[in-house]
Amino acid sequence: PVRSGVFNPPPLPPGRTHFPNEVPQGFTNEGSGFPTLHSHPLSWSFSSGVKVFQNAARGHSLIVHLQPRGPSVPTENQIWRALEARSTLVEYPFKHRGVVVSVHTPSKIYCVDGRTLHNSTSEHESNVTKLVNTLGAKGVTVGDEDGGAGSRRDNWQMAIAKVRLTESCYVDAQGERQFSLQASSDEHLFSLLELDEEPRKTAAPASRTLSQRFPIGAAVLCIDRSSEAYCEVGDVVAQGGSKSEPEACFRLAAGRAGREALQREVFDIVKRQHSNWHWHSVEELAKQTQMEVHVVEQIVGTVMARTCNGLDKVREDIGMNLACTTKADGEALCLPCYSLKQGNMWRFSDLAVQALRDYKEKFPGVFRALRDRRAPRRGQQTRDLELRDAFPDSSDLGWDSSKLIKYCNSCAWKKARLAPGAYMALTPSSIQAISSAVDRHRDEASRSSAREVRVVGQSGLFRPEDPGSRPPEELFPRSQSDIKVGQRGVYAKSYGIVACGSKCTVVGVYGAGDSRSLELLLDEDSFSATDRDGRTPPMRGLLAPASVFLPLAPPPASETSSISSAFINGRANGYGQAQHGAPACTAGMSHYAPLPRSGTAASRDTPDQTQGAEFASKGKNKVWVAKDGGVKDAPSGSLPPPQASPLWSSTYTPGTSSTEAPRKKASRNKV
Repeated sequence: PVRSGVFNPPPLPPGRTHFPNEVPQGFTNEGSGFPTLHSHPLSWSFSSGVKVFQNAARGHSLIVHLQPRGPSVPTENQIWRALEARSTLVEYPFKHRGVVVSVHTPSKIYCVDGRTLHNSTSEHESNVTKLVNTLGAKGVTVGDEDGGAGSRRDNWQMAIAKVRLTESCYVDAQGERQFSLQASSDEHLFSLLELDEEPRKTAAPASRTLSQRFPIGAAVLCIDRSSEAYCEVGDVVAQGGSKSEPEACFRLAAGRAGREALQREVFDIVKRQHSNWHWHSVEELAKQTQMEVHVVEQIVGTVMARTCNGLDKVREDIGMNLACTTKADGEALCLPCYSLKQGNMWRFSDLAVQALRDYKEKFPGVFRALRDRRAPRRGQQTRDLELRDAFPDSSDLGWDSSKLIKYCNSCAWKKARLAPGAYMALTPSSIQAISSAVDRHRDEASRSSAREVRVVGQSGLFRPEDPGSRPPEELFPRSQSDIKVGQRGVYAKSYGIVACGSKCTVVGVYGAGDSRSLELLLDEDSFSATDRDGRTPPMRGLLAPASVFLPLAPPPASETSSISSAFINGRANGYGQAQHGAPACTAGMSHYAPLPRSGTAASRDTPDQTQGAEFASKGKNKVWVAKDGGVKDAPSGSLPPPQASPLWSSTYTPGTSSTEAPRKKASRNKV
């Protein structure tokens, strides 16, 4: 509590009985959206059901009943207006500005690129109910209780808008208000959106001189490829020359030779993984682990298990989820470094073999229960596994079941993200080796004397805070083959999640085309980075769009060709060897067939497309999804350019966009 002896507030103005709860006079709000309860007509009552700290309040709470001004079922004209709007105001009662990327109705999905797709009515009704219940737990209801317009009985017909909220905004040199959007998209009821009517253009800022754009002491990134300080961070030290061109100083501890030596060492680590890595078919995986094939087929997919923990019935997925498909069209979802699919055959790596052996050693009863479980008849769903069959002699079934579930949820193969489509990824051991090599080179460079390199001219400098300076587009990767695992570069984005100019190494490439996403290993720790679920050292892993990666140099042709050769030739019992009628592996992507059979796997909702790539999660597992704000079809019969990588999976269907995955429910099914 605040005591009067510690805190002495000034007296209230004359005539005031309480602290003023309004905007102070003279305040000018540059943007609309000040928090208010009166965005929509409302009433209120006292009722129960409001959650406080995840638990329902014991007594009655204040409930706000909203009657949105907008229709619960918008017209197509209103939907397209929202998709074409510069921005919208979302969230109730606190206003946030965002951009609508798609609108979902009971029968259709309207995309920001103008396409209209089919939507599942049952899934839409479930999503609307989930949003309404979430608002109800906060003490907000939507619609009238009577049967009139906007009735809660018609809630299932409400439209859902997927919105990317803004992180920041700024005015560029042309006077355009630009938004920096969140990577993920959130779902909101369309009737609670408000179109932002603020003008698209603001007053153009006065023209600034170079000395104002590049003041002395400002941090800059060298973008002059001919300079030895390319992709290094330095400071502006002088304004010289007839046109007051800025001059920046860069202190280099390791020159171009040192950077090239580190890049060669990293590529050597990647090639060692390529040469020592083996991929196995389902039959070979069963032979390696001394199990029956039908048991392996079950455990590498989804295995829903039931047990009784006290008074609660628990239903958990105890499968390894190495081979999964989407419910909508059977698109393959692989677990990076554990599984991939080529043609209609699944392949599993040495990591999968070791993980399966460890699983069997710790819980042999699970595999005995899977061996004795009856296969479902044609047209029937697979029944859940009863854990009492896995622990027949257990004196405490709840305790043993909890140990099993805790083990599964703590394993790397359960926490890692699924990757739809094509991917390249390094194993955690290779990533650790690269991290050690980078740390060693940095330590050696810190012990050597640094020398200064100066760059003159705004064309060779990039200052992230200056709207007028941008790295040339030719410096960024253009084609799919311009980025390889093991390639060194810097993070080059203004107002990004890490500092612009942070050096990094590519350890994973996911997706294709404009929706590519890179898994980066930072050279230095960052509070914005993670361990990527155990794949990288703590505070060193980062997922970012390919558009923010600026390579230090293009991948050498010799390195690319040697990696391609190792991939195509394959090894004994490896991925490159044709077995059981499967075609020999090539360095490209090919067609794939749906899985032969599917189980009753739990479904997982995935968010809509936004820039880069993101994860969607339900439970302990996540799904990689492409998100660029729209859908782009590949021409019928065409294939993406070939990729020279030993871990590039073959899951691409001509004529089907990989960015459609976010609208489908992904299920973890059996092989």
